[in-house]
Amino acid sequence: MKRPPATHEFAGIAAIAEQLRDARAAGDQRLVAEDKMTATDATDRLRIASALAADWRRVVNRAPRPERTATDAEILAMLKQALPAAISRRDRAHQALVNNAPQYRRYKTAELWALSDRIGAFSEGVQDDIVEYVRPLLNAESVAAGLAAMLWWHQRTGTDCIHWLTDATIELRAARLAEGEGRLAA
Repeated sequence: MKRPPATHEFAGIAAIAEQLRDARAAGDQRLVAEDKMTATDATDRLRIASALAADWRRVVNRAPRPERTATDAEILAMLKQALPAAISRRDRAHQALVNNAPQYRRYKTAELWALSDRIGAFSEGVQDDIVEYVRPLLNAESVAAGLAAMLWWHQRTGTDCIHWLTDATIELRAARLAEGEGRLAA
């Protein structure tokens, strides 16, 4: 797994929101087929995850807020439910690395990313360790951190809210553009 490009400070969070939406789309349908979830529950979960993904893609694109398909309370509840599961997956991935590739347990996250990014430069055994243990840990850490960040932002209200900040940026940009056009016309 490669890190998302740093084109915007929230691009990674948006990618994780989209990953959550895609996981809900595929995983929940499987659960419905196995009679472990109702189709209505799967549809609701996908609707909420899709709204979350659209919200964060809008933040990255600095675009107007899309039509609301889920309430803030529904999104907040979903994030509160998803975060503990992500933390559990991260902890299991860390334990798998410690149990099966203990030589990497003392590496810092940046060092693990460097290994992952340069996988082709290593022996087949090291490449296998990176694919089997390092990358799953990095992915799980990224997802848990992204969900924690989304939860934090969605708990903010008023001028501390990511949506208020994005809307203010859009308005300021429009005002600056209008001001510049006014000067050109004069």
